[in-house]
Amino acid sequence: MGFLSALKQMFSNNIVINPDEYEDVTTLYDGRAVKLKIGANVVIENKATLVVVYKNKPRDIISGKGKYRITEDNFPELFKCINLSKNPKRIKAKLYFVKSGLIEKFPFASSQNFMVKSKDLGRISGGVEGICKVSINDVKDFMHWLFSIKRSFNVGEIDYLLSCKIGDVISKIIEKSKIDIREIVLRNHNLNEYLNVEVVDIFEKLGFEIKDIEVKGMEFDKKSKYKIDAILERQYERIDKTKSKYMTLTTANGDNVMEIARDIEVDMCKCPSCGKEFDTNFDFCPYCGKRVK
Repeated sequence: MGFLSALKQMFSNNIVINPDEYEDVTTLYDGRAVKLKIGANVVIENKATLVVVYKNKPRDIISGKGKYRITEDNFPELFKCINLSKNPKRIKAKLYFVKSGLIEKFPFASSQNFMVKSKDLGRISGGVEGICKVSINDVKDFMHWLFSIKRSFNVGEIDYLLSCKIGDVISKIIEKSKIDIREIVLRNHNLNEYLNVEVVDIFEKLGFEIKDIEVKGMEFDKKSKYKIDAILERQYERIDKTKSKYMTLTTANGDNVMEIARDIEVDMCKCPSCGKEFDTNFDFCPYCGKRVK
């Protein structure tokens, strides 16, 4: 945006939204509630869906690039909530916009551990992290789901909640599958293929869907990790190190990363907030939620 354009925008009552300027799936415009001047315009500069939230409830949903005048015709649900007899000049509301289309390499990390039984290892507790493709198919259902959890959101928090929801569902699928965790860790079971079948339509009521799940790693609590380490060490002694294909394992708090796959290069980065290390595929820390990209 040039200087003259920025100056014009500063003194304009119009609100210009360009979703390409933001990385999150869902973003709150200006990071706070704004005062919408009745009769001014909301301009969406690229393909996205605008959600008007008034008193912590989603009201009007507007899709597509264009200029939308703030009138009762364009924002009927919002205008139902205000007293027009008082002739208001402005309406205080929050504007969220949701990215359209397929979101590639969306990171997920479970916030709740799965608990499984293994014939050789007994009870094992752990979580999953990885990437998948996400698309928001029904913005209304998606926003109603979000606002059923919380009344307001900080920057990046919606993506974090979405990441945890996907991770927790995947953890629950693993827990219910009765697949021996030993087979998963040793890659004798095609976990990703199984998960991609199981998640079909599972998030439909929440307004989104995921596909192409890739579990990048598992983390176990301390007791479970000792059991996993022992069986991996026994297996690792019997194979060629250059051909090992195991996933990265960590303790529950992220310490003592054990890279079984010596030939798999995993780029790691450190969270500036909590100091934990994790895969660079993540846009935010899977431990504390801090955005790192």
